[in-house]
Amino acid sequence: MKRREFLDISSFRFPFQKLFSKQPESKDLESIVEKIHAKNGKVRFRVARNLKNKLFPFYNPIGEEGIHHLKSKVPTSDLPPNSRIYFNDEDHIRYEVFPEGEWKLKEIIPDFLNRKDLFEYSEGIGFINSCPTNTGRGNKASVSFQISFEKDFEIIKGLIRFYKYVIFSESEGEGKEKNDSPSPSHPGEKASIMLYIKNFNNNRLKEFLQGCLEIQKRLSC
Repeated sequence: MKRREFLDISSFRFPFQKLFSKQPESKDLESIVEKIHAKNGKVRFRVARNLKNKLFPFYNPIGEEGIHHLKSKVPTSDLPPNSRIYFNDEDHIRYEVFPEGEWKLKEIIPDFLNRKDLFEYSEGIGFINSCPTNTGRGNKASVSFQISFEKDFEIIKGLIRFYKYVIFSESEGEGKEKNDSPSPSHPGEKASIMLYIKNFNNNRLKEFLQGCLEIQKRLSC
């Protein structure tokens, strides 16, 4: 059996504040999201958590009994619209929401996700998850929109320096990630691109969303 190697994260610096800080005001963020939606973009927020004193499913997958135990610990009723919870993926719980229509940032992330008594948490580090990049606040924000390789190539190429991204090529089928340099498989090809950040506070989130909106304004699609 191949030996599993674990990454030492003791020297990592992680943010450990609550999921969203108080600045800037949520109405500013909500306004930017509305503008992204108006240009046919899609915004998604995700939060990852693992139960305290339990082996993470990435290292030790749990069965149906374990999933039932998870569901008994998590209040799944009264979730915001366009939200859902995944159990037993890379982490015990992955919550995601696609804010649309009338919504408030402080209302779309359930309070129970900040419970340090329920989820694995370490002072000075934050919420502990299977992947070190998800450890800290354990949150992720992404913006997806359509692009044209041929017309938007220079803009796409510039994204590599500033954003983490995934490109889904239409010609290769939905959900096929292009992990190489951004170039079309076929002339005139269109695709979808997803830009994302992890472990953010409100200030980083606002900068990210504003940057995505500026990119959308420059695209041909």
